[in-house]
Amino acid sequence: MYEDNYGNFWVGTSGEGLNLFNRATGVVRQYKNYPDDSNSISSNRIFCLYHDSKNRLWIGTDEGLNLFNYEDETFTKFTTHDGLPNDVIYGILEDDTGNIWVSTNYGISHFNPNVEGKIQFNNYSKFDGLQNSEFAEGSYLKTKSGLLLFGGISNFNIINPKNIQNNPIPPAVYITEIRILDRKAKVDEKKEEIVNVIDRDVLELDYAQNNLSFQYVALHYSNSTRNRYKYRLEGFESTWTIPKEEQRFASYTNLKPGKYRFLVIASNSYGVWNETGDEISIIIRPPFWQTWWFLVIVLLLVFGVMHGFVMFREASLIKKKKELEEIVSYRTAELQQQTEKLKQANEEIMTNSTVLYEQNQLLMEKNEEISSQREELELQSNSLANIAWELQEKNEAIENQKNILTHQKKEITDSIQYAKRIQQAVLPGQEQIKDLFTEYFIFNRPKSIVSGDFYWASRVNHYRIVAAVDCTGHGVPGGFMSMLGVLMLNEVVNQREIVDPKKVLNYLRQNIISVLHQTGDLSDTSDGMDISLCVINDKDLTLNFSGANSSILILQENDNGEHEMTCLFSDRMPISYHFEMKSFTNQTVKLKPNAFIYLYSDGIIDQFGGDFGKKFQLSRMKEIILANKLLPLKTQGIVLEQQFDSWKGNTFQVDDVLVMGLKV
Repeated sequence: MYEDNYGNFWVGTSGEGLNLFNRATGVVRQYKNYPDDSNSISSNRIFCLYHDSKNRLWIGTDEGLNLFNYEDETFTKFTTHDGLPNDVIYGILEDDTGNIWVSTNYGISHFNPNVEGKIQFNNYSKFDGLQNSEFAEGSYLKTKSGLLLFGGISNFNIINPKNIQNNPIPPAVYITEIRILDRKAKVDEKKEEIVNVIDRDVLELDYAQNNLSFQYVALHYSNSTRNRYKYRLEGFESTWTIPKEEQRFASYTNLKPGKYRFLVIASNSYGVWNETGDEISIIIRPPFWQTWWFLVIVLLLVFGVMHGFVMFREASLIKKKKELEEIVSYRTAELQQQTEKLKQANEEIMTNSTVLYEQNQLLMEKNEEISSQREELELQSNSLANIAWELQEKNEAIENQKNILTHQKKEITDSIQYAKRIQQAVLPGQEQIKDLFTEYFIFNRPKSIVSGDFYWASRVNHYRIVAAVDCTGHGVPGGFMSMLGVLMLNEVVNQREIVDPKKVLNYLRQNIISVLHQTGDLSDTSDGMDISLCVINDKDLTLNFSGANSSILILQENDNGEHEMTCLFSDRMPISYHFEMKSFTNQTVKLKPNAFIYLYSDGIIDQFGGDFGKKFQLSRMKEIILANKLLPLKTQGIVLEQQFDSWKGNTFQVDDVLVMGLKV
C-alpha cells in the first residue's frame, strides 16, 4: 500500500491489478490489464509504487514500468523494447536531480523523465560492480543524504547518483565482415567473384549465393561488452532483431532472389543509441529460368509448336476431305445399283401381297378368339395388380419407419460426437503431462464415444500435481461429470493454489454435493467421482497422496537396490454424499530418483475375460508391471494394453479404462 502526495491510498496486488482509494470522495477504483486496451496497465501483478517530486505516479510490474496519467486515468508503459534491461521492476526511487532509478530482474536502470521526446535509459549490470544482476522485491531506500540503496539476491548496492557519469556520444557502427556461403569477403580482399564487398553500396550475387552472414561492431571501448545492437534485413523482415549479449553477427539462409538492405544500429555501454548505424544493399539475381527473357523464349517456343500443330492439323483435314469425297462417289454408285434391285423386289412383294391378304383374313378370325381370351386374362391381371399395390403400400410404410429410425440414430450419434469434441476441448492434453514428466504413458479407452474417466495435471510453484478420475456413468453423463471435475480442479489448484491433497478432495466433495443438490435422501442421484490425487514436492522429492475409492502403485528401488512395489490404498469414500462424511486423509512417501508411479481407474481391474470369464484384477496388473519394469514407460504402456486386449478378447467392455504411468 502507498500514499501519494494527494493523500490517496494506492494498493498493488499480486494478480488483481492496482486499486485506488480516494480519501476525499470515498470512491474506490480498480485498474487492471486488458489485452485489447493499449492504455491499460501492463500487468495485474504489482511489485512497487512511487510518487515523484513532479506528482507523477510510477508503478513497477512483472511486465514493465508504468506511468499513471491522472487526467485521463490511462497508463504509459516502458519495457525492454524502450531500453529497459528487464521487464520485472522490483524497486523505484528518485534522486535529488529528478532522475528515476529502478531495480529489475537483470540490473539497474536510470533515466530522466523530464526530457522531451523518447526517454533514454541508462542500464547497469553486475559487470558495472553491482552485487548481482538480479534484485529483490521491495528492497530499496533513499537516505537523507541522497544515496540510493537497492538490495539483491547476493548483497545490496549503495549508489551515489552524483558520481555517475554517462557518455552521451553515440558510438560509430560498422559492418566489418560479410560471409557468403561461409566464405569471408573482407575489405581489400581480392577475389574473382567478389571484390571489396564492404566498400560497395550495392552487392550483387548469384541466386546460389543466398546464405549470408554479417559481422558488425560499435566503436565504444569503455566496457564494450555492454554495447547493444539491433539489426534487420529489409525485404526479409520488418522488425528489428535484438541479439544476445556479445553477439556481433547475423545470419540468413536460403534467401529468395530479390533486393535486400541490411541495417545495423548500436548503443554504447550507457544506452546511448546510434540510430543511423551502417547498411549495405544486396541484390540476389534470379536463375536464368526465372528471368524475363527466358520466359519470352519459352512463350515463343510454345507459340511455334502450337502454330505448327495447327498447320499440320489443317493439312490433315484437307487430305481427309478428299478421301471422303471419293468414298461418297463410290457409295452413290452402289446406291443406284441397289435401287434397281429394290424395284424388282417391290414387284415380287406386290404379287405376294394378295396371298398375304388371304392369310390375314384367317389371322383376324383367330385374333377375335384371342381377344376374348385376353379379356379374361386382363380381369385376372387386375386382381393381381390390386394385391401387388397393397403390398407396395405396406413396404413403403416399413421403409419410411426405417428411414425415420436411421435419421434419429444419426442425430443421436452426431450429438454424442459433438459432446466428445466439447469434452476434448475442456480436458487437458498430453502436452501438460509431457511438460511435467520426462517419461510417461497413458492408456485411456472409453467404453462409449464419450468417456467418464479423465486425467488432469498442473504445476503450482515447486509442486507437480497429477490426478486420475473416474466419474459416475459412461457416455454423455460421464462426459459432463468429467468436464465438471476439470473445472473444479482448475479452480481449487490453479486459482486457489491449494496443494494439500486431502483439502483438494474435501473441496471437490463439498462442491459436487452443492452443485448436484445432494442431501443424503434415498431419492438423490448417486452421481459423483472416484479420484487418486498425487502432489510431488520437487524440493525434497516427497509424494503426498490422497484418494477417494482409487488407489495408486509406486515402484522404486529399496535400500538393497531391488525393485519394490508399494500400493497406497485410498479412503473408502467417493466424491459425493456418503453415509460416512469424514475428512479425507493424506499418505506421504519419500521418492527416489527414477521412481515409477501408476494411477488407474477400476475399469481395467473389473474387466471380465480370459478362459473362464473372470476379472482382470489388480494382482494381474502388478505382475505385468513387475515383469516389464526395465522397459521404457512407453513400452510398458503398450505391453499393458496388449495384455488387456488379449484378456478381454471378444468380451463386452464393462467400463471406461484409464491407466497412467509416470517416471519421477
